[in-house]
Amino acid sequence: MGSAKVHISDRAIISALNTPGGAVFRWRDEIGQEIKRVAISLSPVNDELNAQHRGGVVGTYKKGWGWDRRGSRGHHVIARVTNSAAHAQYVEYGRSASRKMQIFSWTEWGGEIKRVGGPTPRLPRRGRKMTDKQRTTNRRLSKLPERVGSGTGARAGQYVLTRAVAAALGSAGISARG
Repeated sequence: MGSAKVHISDRAIISALNTPGGAVFRWRDEIGQEIKRVAISLSPVNDELNAQHRGGVVGTYKKGWGWDRRGSRGHHVIARVTNSAAHAQYVEYGRSASRKMQIFSWTEWGGEIKRVGGPTPRLPRRGRKMTDKQRTTNRRLSKLPERVGSGTGARAGQYVLTRAVAAALGSAGISARG
């Protein structure tokens, strides 16, 4: 009786699994979609009064979720989940206290747009006239919203993406430990 020896290379197996329709390809797509779905469900939507400095538009963080397959090749399959909102990193990781000038609205101010930190108008020294540079600076400052303080406090992150990855991988029976 004859025998046949078949050699299937590592590259052929990986190619079959990772190409469209392959098991790993499908699994990666399912995980990417699940992470996005969970992230959307966990995403906070701000109060309109906290978003007046952005035209009162809320929900940009929640709407900003997306995912793609960029970076996948060979032995690596990647579901890259991103958020396109300009403030996504602050929602995810929080921010430290700051003395830099910031202009924003807040429910505590009834939604008014105000300025925290930054320069204050300059007065001439006693017995001296104000310079042109001081006048120009003061004119620019007068066009900014009212200054109400010298700095902002820190804010803890909400770790939406971190929690979404843990939940999606957990539903697939995988522990997402750092």
